[in-house]
Amino acid sequence: MVVRLGVDVSDVADWAVRLRRTPQVAAVAFTERELAATAADPRALTEVWAVKEAVLKALGTGFDGIGWRGIEVAPPGGGARVVRIAGGRHPPDFPRVLRGAVREVGGSVLAAVVAAPGLGHRPPPRLRAALVAVPGGLPRRERQRAHSAAARLAGRRAWEALCAGTGRTAAGTRWGRTEAGAPVLRTVGGLRVPVALAHGAGLAAALVALPAARVPHEAEAEDNGAEDNRPGDSGRGSGKPSLELTIIAHDNLLKEVTVHA
Repeated sequence: MVVRLGVDVSDVADWAVRLRRTPQVAAVAFTERELAATAADPRALTEVWAVKEAVLKALGTGFDGIGWRGIEVAPPGGGARVVRIAGGRHPPDFPRVLRGAVREVGGSVLAAVVAAPGLGHRPPPRLRAALVAVPGGLPRRERQRAHSAAARLAGRRAWEALCAGTGRTAAGTRWGRTEAGAPVLRTVGGLRVPVALAHGAGLAAALVALPAARVPHEAEAEDNGAEDNRPGDSGRGSGKPSLELTIIAHDNLLKEVTVHA
C-alpha cells in the first residue's frame, strides 16, 4: 500500500489578524460551504486551512494547478475531517476524497491527512503524530536550523511510539529521502517509513505511518468491495476499519490523544 502523508501547524492568532486586515481573503481561500459551515469563525477557518496545507504536502504539488478552493474540507466531526479535491493536478493513485484529523494545541492547530489506495476497505495504516516545542527568540540564521532539527526530533519520537507493541525497534533508524525528495525514515531491516514534517507557530510536528500489513499478528480485513467515499463515513460502526491517529506531545504541550478519522 502506497501511503501519502501530510501534516501542518497553523496559528489561530495569525489567521484572525489576516482576516481582520484583509477580509476578502476569506472568499479567495475558502469555499462557500466552508464559510457557511464555520460561520467564518477565525479558529474554525484556521482548522480548515491547516487541513488544506496538509493535503498539499501529501500531494507534493503546492496550490499551483489546484487552487485554494480546489480542496474542500467538510464540517468537523469529533476532530475528523473529510476532504474533497475538486480538480487540478494530483497523482493517479491519490484519492479525490480522503480523511484527515485536527487537534487544537493552545493557540495553534495541528492537522494531519493520510491518503492510501483502498483506505475505505483495507486495514488502515497505524499513525502517530508528535509535537515538539521550538525555542523562541533565535536569530534568523539559526531559526530555520532549529525548526528543522525539532521536526526531525518529532519524527523520531513519533516512530519510537509507533514501534511500541509491534515487535519493531526504532534503533538504527536514519533519515533519507524518496526519489521525489520527500523525507523517509530508513530502518535497519530496509523498511522505508513515510514521514511528513512541518513547523510553525513555535511548534514542530511530524506524522509517521506504518502499513497494517507490516504489523506482526495483525489480521487482514476482508476486502468487501470498492472504496466508499461517502462524506462523513469514518468506518466506525459500518464494518470498515476506522483510521486512528494518535498524537503524542512533549514539553507538556498536550496529553496523548486519539482521533478517529
